[in-house]
Amino acid sequence: MLVLIGLDLYKGVSMNKRQKKIFLDGIFFSQVVMGVLFGVIQIIKMQTSVEGLTVPVFLFNIMFSVIVWVFAYNSNKANPSKITIQPLIIYTMAITVYSAILGVYLYKTNTYWLPKDTLTAMLVAIGAGIVVLVCRKRSMEPLPRAYMGVVFKGVPQMFFALNMLETGSSTGLSAFFVFGFHYMWITRMYQIQEGAKDHGWSKERIGLAISESGNELTWIFVTYAWLTTT
Repeated sequence: MLVLIGLDLYKGVSMNKRQKKIFLDGIFFSQVVMGVLFGVIQIIKMQTSVEGLTVPVFLFNIMFSVIVWVFAYNSNKANPSKITIQPLIIYTMAITVYSAILGVYLYKTNTYWLPKDTLTAMLVAIGAGIVVLVCRKRSMEPLPRAYMGVVFKGVPQMFFALNMLETGSSTGLSAFFVFGFHYMWITRMYQIQEGAKDHGWSKERIGLAISESGNELTWIFVTYAWLTTT
């Protein structure tokens, strides 16, 4: 909420180029710090409990991060600038952090794969297959890849939330991870918007926005499940 208020205040304030640069650099710096804490605090939490966590939510988060990394890479390649390279750095961090968390989870858990994980993977595969079949030759274009990103992120996160509600436990998920996720989404969407102001709404940037929106909508359900079972 404070972040949204801050961004609203920013929109209502006239800034010169230097002030705007400082503001945007501040957002990027906060993302880097948040990204590091995001992983470290979650890994520390997992030393005492991994209850409520699942392999698919982290595995497909990595895949989602790779998809949006490609969007960010292509946007930066088309219009190189600080505002386009910063999301690329953040998505690189996301791939690294999620990979580390998945590694720790696999080391700490006694149950590597649940029956419902198979169902999650099957639904993701079906969803991805539908995107490929419908889009066919266009399946690797920005918008179809965006829909693929929504599938890779949305389905596992929905089942992740359902798993917490079913087991009644979410002790393996830290509060910082839950709410830090929302902060990262808000600031990433803001960077996408700023990039669009400077370089227009390219297909890559639209695809990035669609992927991120599907990401946040399902994480709201995860947040509800976490609040209900904590």
